[in-house]
Amino acid sequence: VEKMNVLVTGGAKGIGQAISLEFAAHGVNVAINYSKSEKQAEETIAKLEKLGVKAIAIKADVSKEDQVKKMVERAWTELGPLEFLVNNSGIYAETPGKPFYELTSEEWDTVMNVNTKGTWLVSKYVAAKMIEGKVKGSIVNISSIAGLDAARAGAHYGASKAAVISLTKSFCNEMGKHGIRVNSIAPGAVMTEMMARVPPEKNEHMRLETPLQKLSTTEDIAKAVYALANLSNVSGQTLIVDGGRLKH
Repeated sequence: VEKMNVLVTGGAKGIGQAISLEFAAHGVNVAINYSKSEKQAEETIAKLEKLGVKAIAIKADVSKEDQVKKMVERAWTELGPLEFLVNNSGIYAETPGKPFYELTSEEWDTVMNVNTKGTWLVSKYVAAKMIEGKVKGSIVNISSIAGLDAARAGAHYGASKAAVISLTKSFCNEMGKHGIRVNSIAPGAVMTEMMARVPPEKNEHMRLETPLQKLSTTEDIAKAVYALANLSNVSGQTLIVDGGRLKH
């Protein structure tokens, strides 16, 4: 039986690495994308190969169209048709909680270019290949509860993640006739390097505010992504994974 293939952007560390490993554990070949984390990408590839799948790492800035186009071409050529895409690349606000009236244009553009433009660009090229190859695939975009509620991380971060949810709905409408499903995951606080910037007392406060009294692990998010990617009659939806903190 031919193995299926997935491209996971930002797949070298944190949530992206956990997602890559989850797909590999189910026998799916994996292309991981990274922009700066070369050493972590190499380590992730080694872990993936131990699970018996083919794995490749591709360096690309998801906000740069020429790099995205080459990345998708390479993944498709080296692995074969992509049945799955997980748009996981994202950056957190460098200055969480900074008021919108103090943000610089550079801070705004940096977050929007990766989180929103990157999701659109990678989806654009993967979707075109799926349609051309008549692949009835599945796309999962990683948003955030910050895209559903007022973002404590900053207006630009919240806006970028709200836009991902809106893109998910638009992609769903446009891709349905091709048999391609598009959904998103909205994680709450997840214990990653990104969250290490948040003061410990704030993390503890968030944990106590959560009905299940625990913050998500990267594995929690990965399992949700894999499950959602494989639900054959679900599209255009956003699944919140945050221990019950946000009800929507």
